[in-house]
Amino acid sequence: LSIAHVRFTWFNKCKRFAGLNFKCKLEVGLIIKNCQLFSGRGTVSKYDAFPSGHMGTMMTTTVILADNYPEKRWIGPVGYSVMAIVGLSMINNGVHWASDYPLAIGMGYVFGKVTVKINRWIRHDEKGKR
Repeated sequence: LSIAHVRFTWFNKCKRFAGLNFKCKLEVGLIIKNCQLFSGRGTVSKYDAFPSGHMGTMMTTTVILADNYPEKRWIGPVGYSVMAIVGLSMINNGVHWASDYPLAIGMGYVFGKVTVKINRWIRHDEKGKR
């Protein structure tokens, strides 16, 4: 393997992650915003959002990163630790209740996993057609 091939492969992996992350954050953001408006907590107030958009998008990013870079085993634990710290700080600052997180984390996880699986399925189909 040449250095150019390794760099090209790494660049393609980064591009794929960026595209998946953008799509997934857009999807999760739209769904979570609709949930917030439906629950009556989508406007600015002391506890302004159910479910938490921050936690949903952080979960999608962590899931997509961990699934795209399985050789980097530290991504999951670091990502989940950062999520815990951010979540606790938002509770401490009075931005969210702890009950705002489970639905957002679940939605972020599901959207992240589904996005990665669909992308792998599409890429597998494209390789088969060549």
